[in-house]
Amino acid sequence: PSGLASVDNPVRDLINHYSYRKMFEEELRVLYVALTRARERLYCVGTCPKVDKDAFESKISAIRENLEPYSLRRLSSYLEIILAAGESGMAENVSAPMRETAESSAAEPERPSEGSFDTKDADSAPKGTCADPALTEELVRRFTFEYPDPYLTRLPEKMSVSHASPSVLDGSEEETVILDTDRRRRKLPAFMEGRAAEESAKRGIATHYFMQFCDLERFVASGGEAELSRLVSEGYISERDGERVRLDEIELFSRSKLFSEMRGARELHRELRFNVRIPAERFTEDPDMRRSYRGRSVLVQGVIDCIALTESGELLLADYKTDRLTREELADKSLAAATLKEKHGLQLSYYALAVESIFGRRPDRVEVYSLPLGDTVDVDIPPLK
Repeated sequence: PSGLASVDNPVRDLINHYSYRKMFEEELRVLYVALTRARERLYCVGTCPKVDKDAFESKISAIRENLEPYSLRRLSSYLEIILAAGESGMAENVSAPMRETAESSAAEPERPSEGSFDTKDADSAPKGTCADPALTEELVRRFTFEYPDPYLTRLPEKMSVSHASPSVLDGSEEETVILDTDRRRRKLPAFMEGRAAEESAKRGIATHYFMQFCDLERFVASGGEAELSRLVSEGYISERDGERVRLDEIELFSRSKLFSEMRGARELHRELRFNVRIPAERFTEDPDMRRSYRGRSVLVQGVIDCIALTESGELLLADYKTDRLTREELADKSLAAATLKEKHGLQLSYYALAVESIFGRRPDRVEVYSLPLGDTVDVDIPPLK
């Protein structure tokens, strides 16, 4: 019953206490990071309760004298935490908020000593003014600072190749983060996707695991089913994923041209992880940003399924894809090729750049191997602008 959800009990209280403690600890870590970023001076601005200033100061003083985790959790703001953890006597310098008055003091206010926080002058100053014009000027200068080249503040240090595109940096910083988060985390609920779609995706992933770990010579000698049993028994693939592997597609792979070229290759690299620096101007179509990013680079990370130096000396880049194809695409390879090129051509162009960086030459052939199709599709990779 819904009414039971709000009933307190020891278990619920314990969970709430644990959750609050973890949340509070994380808040303290955030505060620590914020306080330790200052290079010269740190200005902390805040207000204490207008109604009962004495009680506020007494609370801070009492907690400072008995600074324990339990008492610290009684504090309700960053200002209270800073004052409680500060040097002795700091709370005595806390004042009430600036009073709204139209009268100004005729006498020149006495300057507070270095490191102290005395706002008697502020209490007598007109609203909107500061007792220290030099301090006001310094704060305005710091808080209105703008970087000479704002584009560089949006340049990431690294990105995944799956997120790379010629215009990925063209949006605002906030838009880029949101789009990137959506691409990585967006997922329809199971009731909208359907269990069949979810299971189909898992079967595709499991089949890709087989392509990643299988021993080509053992595959030829004992067959796909026996090789799959070995991978499961040796822990390369879980038992549940072993049941999901599409053995019919694996058998098609064993009869493909790509399989023969991989077996006969002079040099074969599978699941090659790479980290390569690519000029940052390749990720924007904005002329001003291109000029700003000239001479700078972004670290691009990814994994290439297969790179083979064939018997004829060609450098072959191949990427396995488990995408489901329509009946028409399975019956007509040209339709399948058009779909796969449109969907994966850009990603393979960045793979080609990585191969050129690693091997010192561009790949002679770039192919998508479609497991449902049982064949490869050539992808022409024009040089990126």
